[in-house]
Amino acid sequence: MIRVFDAEEMLAAAAALSLMPFMTDGRVAVVTTSGGAGGWAADLLSAQGLALPALSEGLQRRLMEHLPVFASAGNPVDTTVAATEHQGRGMLAVVEALAASGEVDAVIVNMGLSPKGRVAGMAPKLQPLLERCGVPVLFHSHIAPSQENLGALADIGAHGFPSFRACAAALDALRRYGRFLQRRASVQPEARRAAAPSPLFAAPGRLPPGVCDEAATRELLAHYRIPMPPSALVHSADEAMRAARTMGFPVVLKIQSPDIAHKTEAGGVELN
Repeated sequence: MIRVFDAEEMLAAAAALSLMPFMTDGRVAVVTTSGGAGGWAADLLSAQGLALPALSEGLQRRLMEHLPVFASAGNPVDTTVAATEHQGRGMLAVVEALAASGEVDAVIVNMGLSPKGRVAGMAPKLQPLLERCGVPVLFHSHIAPSQENLGALADIGAHGFPSFRACAAALDALRRYGRFLQRRASVQPEARRAAAPSPLFAAPGRLPPGVCDEAATRELLAHYRIPMPPSALVHSADEAMRAARTMGFPVVLKIQSPDIAHKTEAGGVELN
């Protein structure tokens, strides 16, 4: 069980655990187009028990091959906004070099996600990079992001986190779960295969747009083998009675409608 402080941390942890490989250490590289935001990120991540290690001289030289001379290859890596030009070629090269270096366990990319088309322009090269790099790569914007960019990240299996604190919560969840799997594998040899990062879970077909009704939600939970009490979707009083007798009393009667997301307020729940 991974404890979180609030809803933002809960959603950040859920996004990371569903999209990213696990890790057992907390060495983080911050790649940023804003030096000030990079310093801000370093303070918040350090306060959460994550480390921003100094990068080796060799790695810094490799990073500078893709950056303007006025950039900084320390950690945080201040790429300046120039790295987002030409479909983010400089930014992508820096992320790939960091992920392959063995010197960090995760990369946080902070760049302005306000300009429309920024992520879409990077996507053809960014998506395969994320699939092969083997470490968590998190995205954050120090200015208000556009929904278009956040949607483009989601389309390639990435996630735009709302704050550096959310990034820290996500990485903490990945580290805690990775260490749990490591401990379990050490005492349960048959569990060792589970310690490897799992591929993405396949969703059970396309979910309907908008708020899922209870029937669709139960289908989703059943797909992931999450246990639930028995239920049945019925369309008449006679069907409801037959289903109730099969399940055993007492039962709860709930209305099912795509127009009614909150059943209790609409008088759509009857107990006993």
